[in-house]
Amino acid sequence: MKGDRSLTTNSQISSLNPQIPEGYKQTEVGVIPNGWNVQAFQDIALLERGKFTARPRNDPKYYGGEIPFIQTGDVTNSNGNINTFSQTLNQEGIKVSKLFPAGTIFFTIAANIGDVGFSSFDTACPDSLIAIKPVKLINKYWLFHEIRSRKKVFEGLATHNTQLNINLEKLRPYLLPIPPIAEQNLIARALSDTDALIESLEQLLAKKRQIKQGTMQELLTGKSRVQEFGKGKGYKQTELGLIPDDWILSPLGNLGQFKNGINKGSEAFGHGFPFVNLMDVFGASQISSVDSCSLVDILCQGIDFMSLND
Repeated sequence: MKGDRSLTTNSQISSLNPQIPEGYKQTEVGVIPNGWNVQAFQDIALLERGKFTARPRNDPKYYGGEIPFIQTGDVTNSNGNINTFSQTLNQEGIKVSKLFPAGTIFFTIAANIGDVGFSSFDTACPDSLIAIKPVKLINKYWLFHEIRSRKKVFEGLATHNTQLNINLEKLRPYLLPIPPIAEQNLIARALSDTDALIESLEQLLAKKRQIKQGTMQELLTGKSRVQEFGKGKGYKQTELGLIPDDWILSPLGNLGQFKNGINKGSEAFGHGFPFVNLMDVFGASQISSVDSCSLVDILCQGIDFMSLND
């Protein structure tokens, strides 16, 4: 009977379906822990679209005051923490907008979809942003990480016009898996700690890059010398400026062999011999394996002309 089927337990479902691990259940959003629930976005947070009703939008009489007026780019570039703003409103401007308190989560719904960030100041925003205020029993830091992790999903829900756009009608009923508040707190803390570690490592890496850049500048210009070469040596004036006495100037063409690249139709690519293209070089200090290179069909005499093996 139908009533009997409704009494089937999660453990019974798990034993019938080996794809569901013990302690988990199948839901509308997939397999989640037994203690979690599924709720619509609108049931766990107030979603309020930003406001700026002035027309034309670029009328200067509304701008240039002391009230922050964040844009989608401010959120996208914030890495989760909105500490700067690119525009301000005056008292006339705030009359046609709305001020949201510091700590509000902002979510981009136009052009760049699904970028999120906490504001560190009271701010107004246009209707290309949504302000999110979690209800009780929802940790706002957990919610931030949850929706941030779904950027690709939200992009898939967006309407493709001249630019990507997603509206509240699609976001409000969107279903999310919700852990108990105690677990939300632990998840938020763990992810925040990870973010802090990543940020500190990025700062350390940036500092080391600056040190390397400075060292390169000193050594490659001769301002600092390797000890066994610099002792007792002076400098001389040249067309390039001051260089060490024991250095010489030479045309670039004398330092190596330069060869033209390949210019072929699209049908010649995808098979044949390895070749290096722009993206293999862009952002890379070395090309360590031909396995990562593309292929091109080229005659033997062409290989002799183009090859860089020597």
